[in-house]
Amino acid sequence: MTGIKYLSGLFLLLSLLACNDDIDKTFEMADGQFVRFFMLVDNGNNVLEYPQVSGGLVPVSSYDHDKFLQLKIPVALTATNLESPVTVDFSSEISNNLAGVNIEPANTLSFTNERLTDTIYVNFTQRWNDTPDASITFRLTDVSNPNIQIGMPNSILPNDVLAINFSDVNFIYNLDTNLKTIAGNLNETFDFKVLFPNGYLNADINQNDLLQQTNSFDYDLTLTSQTDTEFYFRFVLNEDLSLSNQDFAELIQLNQLTNYTLAQPTSLQIRKGIPTNLNVSGNFFDINNSFFRLFGERWRPNSSGDCEWRAFNTFTKPVPVIPNGPFDQNGDGYHDARIAFIGNFPPIGTNIFDMARIFDGESNASPGLTMEQALDLRPEEFSDGTFSTINGIVNVVPESVIFVRIVDDVSIEIPIEGNGTYELVDDFDTPNTDDDLWRMNFTITFDLTAINGDSNRTETYVLFNKNTFPEPVPLNQECFDSVSL
Repeated sequence: MTGIKYLSGLFLLLSLLACNDDIDKTFEMADGQFVRFFMLVDNGNNVLEYPQVSGGLVPVSSYDHDKFLQLKIPVALTATNLESPVTVDFSSEISNNLAGVNIEPANTLSFTNERLTDTIYVNFTQRWNDTPDASITFRLTDVSNPNIQIGMPNSILPNDVLAINFSDVNFIYNLDTNLKTIAGNLNETFDFKVLFPNGYLNADINQNDLLQQTNSFDYDLTLTSQTDTEFYFRFVLNEDLSLSNQDFAELIQLNQLTNYTLAQPTSLQIRKGIPTNLNVSGNFFDINNSFFRLFGERWRPNSSGDCEWRAFNTFTKPVPVIPNGPFDQNGDGYHDARIAFIGNFPPIGTNIFDMARIFDGESNASPGLTMEQALDLRPEEFSDGTFSTINGIVNVVPESVIFVRIVDDVSIEIPIEGNGTYELVDDFDTPNTDDDLWRMNFTITFDLTAINGDSNRTETYVLFNKNTFPEPVPLNQECFDSVSL
């Protein structure tokens, strides 16, 4: 008999879970009409907002609130053919040590045939960090229609009481991007955001103290709008830099805010590149082959600790730009001088500059393994003003790459810069064709301050656009073991 009783209880629980696949599900009249809290929480501890529903979730009876954001608590009525609007009273018991709470409406919800869900909004004006046992308990207490029951008709999941417990908020903030390339046109604009994913206190944020600028050229930066998690800024260029052969760069950084933690990226680099003269980058990607890769070697230790050239490869993509603009002479819509390194299955990246081996312990979805602008290739300029079609210089687009450490999900920012040369190795008697073998030689300096305090490391590379190439000449220089993040 005990087994039968347990099975009956299990079937009751399963039937109750099934009843919550849809907020507006109509029950048989035998189940009665009832009202209950209907807070659904996903695996990321995020509350779903009505009318979001999920058949895999059931309403919770308690919730751990760890974000300084408005809390929205749905209350659902299961009923049909209401003769008049229904009101439901609720109470809210706030622990004595929790201050700065505003609840709307104060204690009464309303329902009609057209609106069977109402919402309690909870807003906050004070921090609760380091406040022990902070909580709010909500209870449904009365219904204007005596035929409507409070809570679901069971003793397992009635959802007539909802307990909100408060955990310390991790007040973090970061920029939404770390690199933006501009054409340099007068009045050119773009938008970027400062993100506060867990919210912020209005009193803490002064827009004038949020960003630090180097003012390398003339531009305006304006706060255009803000939400409870984002500040939107607009950049407007006030001078014409488009025809200059100078490479302009501006750095915008987040200032450190008291009681907030900086996350990556913390800086935005704005660069005005040099107008292109020849389509060089097209030799290092193939828009018709998403699996096109560059094949390279890095001077690094082998298993015996001896230095040698060791192979790696990385997925290569074009950099989209405005067709026929200053960076696209042939009108194909891709940057003539720059290439990107992007994996085929975002957010999983690709082994850019063999960084997956240079560093140990990073997530393969780290932002640093995706670079939307990685290398800049410029043909050699001759004294008569013409340009070489077979060789030139390579510059690594300076930026701070971000790696996420697997063990604790901490982001680490590593600035990089570098340069070298490129050349046509073999045209196979048919210059400027898909059979041409091109080679890059360059070094990259990694600033490892965020890892070990003060050291830099310079790595040496060769890259080819084909997987068959002459073996590089061994170097008479040191090489480096991997670095643990």
